[in-house]
Amino acid sequence: MPQANPTISTKSTPKRRYHVHAPLVMYIGVSLLVAVGAFHSQNNLLFWLFGLSLGLMLVSGIISGTMMMGVRLVRLGIDDSVVGQPVRVRYRVSNTSRVMPLFALSLNEVITEGPGVAAGTKAVRLGMMLLSGESNGHAGANGKNGSNGKPALRERLARVFMPPMGFVTFVPPRGEVEIEGFAVPTDFGRLKVSAVTVSTSFPFGIIRKSLRFEGSSGCIIRPAPVEVPITLNPRGQGTLTHSLESWRQPGAGDEFFGVREYSPGDAPKTIAWKRSASASKLLVTQTAGAAPGRVWIVLHVSQSSTQANIDAMQACAVSVIERATRMSLSVGLLMPQASIERGPKQGKAQAETLMDTLSLLSLEPASVKPQPPSAYLPARPQVGDTVVVLHAGPARDALGPAGSIQLSTGVTPEGSAWMSPRGREPGAGSSNSPGDKPESHANESEAA
Repeated sequence: MPQANPTISTKSTPKRRYHVHAPLVMYIGVSLLVAVGAFHSQNNLLFWLFGLSLGLMLVSGIISGTMMMGVRLVRLGIDDSVVGQPVRVRYRVSNTSRVMPLFALSLNEVITEGPGVAAGTKAVRLGMMLLSGESNGHAGANGKNGSNGKPALRERLARVFMPPMGFVTFVPPRGEVEIEGFAVPTDFGRLKVSAVTVSTSFPFGIIRKSLRFEGSSGCIIRPAPVEVPITLNPRGQGTLTHSLESWRQPGAGDEFFGVREYSPGDAPKTIAWKRSASASKLLVTQTAGAAPGRVWIVLHVSQSSTQANIDAMQACAVSVIERATRMSLSVGLLMPQASIERGPKQGKAQAETLMDTLSLLSLEPASVKPQPPSAYLPARPQVGDTVVVLHAGPARDALGPAGSIQLSTGVTPEGSAWMSPRGREPGAGSSNSPGDKPESHANESEAA
């Protein structure tokens, strides 16, 4: 995961606050009862006890207040994560005091926009706008963009079980420590934080004082991995023309790539004699690497799809992209109902863009409009392209080119996402519908 830049500076001035919490209320109540008893009975022991309680409260306020004057905080960054795996937030806590050390500091992140997909979320201009109608003139499906009249994509907000939190036991005078806070995400999307609250009740737990350091940051939470029930062919079925990637790097293919200077160990048959004669030095020919297999991932939302099915479809698409990338395949994404189209490319950067797009995309059943079958045909297909069509819910109609893999997606009663070939959904029985053929291997699909 990439390292983020610090989002809270040591020069930022925090907001200071004393809190009235339950221990303080109980302590004051007991102290008042002791005072009433002392004045009513004129018992010297109760007077001493009442004076001690006031002294402890005064000392607690002075120590915590003086100690918190020297606290400085830097949020070093938040690492991207996956649903079910902890989100790691890194901090640096410094003590500017020459005398007073720091004890028992609690760090809590503030999530201002609330968990989940909130209505009225601002339209965002992410890197995924390159996949939408912003760059290719297509129209999107969710809302309108006020600048050019084109629809704008909406950002999905992640859920966490509890906000990220950390704890510092001790910081010496003029010292600093680096700690980590953790939170467990329960849904994918963008996790947004706006501030960090540093608090302490040291030394007696009576008075609680806090500092609020403002600074916005966030990370991307991707869906939990889903088992991919198909086989992807790493060599594809062959292509009419090699993809651009094959021309950018030498390899063991058959196509000419270029020439280079002879190195000891090169086979004599690779020497380009005519070029060598004109250059007055030995040159050898290089061939281009074989074109990688290409996979198109096509997403479809029907009018009967539920929000849970749409979320499962996005999670399954992320898993297919991840698996194809591990096999060094070129991956493309097509979702006409959200005006997203990105041609197949090879490499980690392409996969990261597609997976982040699916993780951040907010789709609601009411906002997704049906599209004609021709919209689900990838642009400029090549012979041997693998086309995987993921349906939000049961796959009732086959879409995409002939021979495309049709996968149904959904959620189990326990809330886990699943995908399976069309006609083999959980609870659908072991036999396929009449006329349906098992569609479980990517090497059976060819673009029309």
